[in-house]
Amino acid sequence: MIDKEILGAAAALLGVVGFVPYLRSIYRRETKPHVFSWVPWFITTAVACAGQVAENGGAGAWATATSAVFSFVIMVIALFRGERNITRADWVSFLLALATIPLWVVTEDPLASVILATMINLSAAFPTLRKSWSKPYEEDMAMYAVLSVRSALSLAALENVAVVTALFPFCQFVSNAAISATLFGRRWAGRRRLPLRGSKGG
Repeated sequence: MIDKEILGAAAALLGVVGFVPYLRSIYRRETKPHVFSWVPWFITTAVACAGQVAENGGAGAWATATSAVFSFVIMVIALFRGERNITRADWVSFLLALATIPLWVVTEDPLASVILATMINLSAAFPTLRKSWSKPYEEDMAMYAVLSVRSALSLAALENVAVVTALFPFCQFVSNAAISATLFGRRWAGRRRLPLRGSKGG
């Protein structure tokens, strides 16, 4: 059986592998992160990390901590170099995510806290998922694919597997995989000469 610390370290390393090229692509103006996603993502990831540590998540919390640090950096960059096309649906999902945060702040139940954080994370994923559909070449497909694998390893590395420790990384796996699959599908469609906005060719 693989040691939990090895899995946790591998998950954290995959986070770095995914995030560093993403930051480089932002610097090159190839990627335009949606700030309406990254603000709630940073908040919920930081919260989930604290919850995992409090519930003895052990090495399984390492990847979440890595995500919190990188999410903060991307959130700040997105304010200046992020997506400028903000739709009404983006506003609705963003405000819904923000409105849920106070409920999380006042709850003292770890399980309720993680559930609320997960709801916020899923709502925050919508602007990026929508943007991935309409502008598939302005997001980094590899990062979301790597992060979905990272989340799976993080789940496997949890020393105390319970809803409070496993729900958030499972949610991250689902949302990252969905975004990566959308980007792949839309780029493949573009190569088959379907009209795509924000494409580099095809």
